[in-house]
Amino acid sequence: MFLVAFYDVIVAYGLLHCLPNQAYVSTTVEKFRTGTKLGGYNIIVAFNTRSQDLRAAHPGFSPCLLNHADYVEMYSDWEILHVSDSDLIEAHPDTNLRHSHSMTRILARKTA
Repeated sequence: MFLVAFYDVIVAYGLLHCLPNQAYVSTTVEKFRTGTKLGGYNIIVAFNTRSQDLRAAHPGFSPCLLNHADYVEMYSDWEILHVSDSDLIEAHPDTNLRHSHSMTRILARKTA
């Protein structure tokens, strides 16, 4: 648990959609926010609800999917420097199966 704002940058790439539920995601993001120094940054990249192709490349994976707007709202009181909801198209090196994920990307700066 963060007791004081300590970090200049916190990056959560591919973490949040692996958490068990929306409440856990919200609590984790709040810890990121609290642990970030004034003027510091949070970088969030997570699958969202718009479109997921999990059948072949991710059998048995059930990600916690939030709406893009839910992630944006979590940073509504910060300066949002970049926000996007776009698709990642990839093929894992072990299977070479092409698939896609809709992803929220946020770069936000703590201003208050």
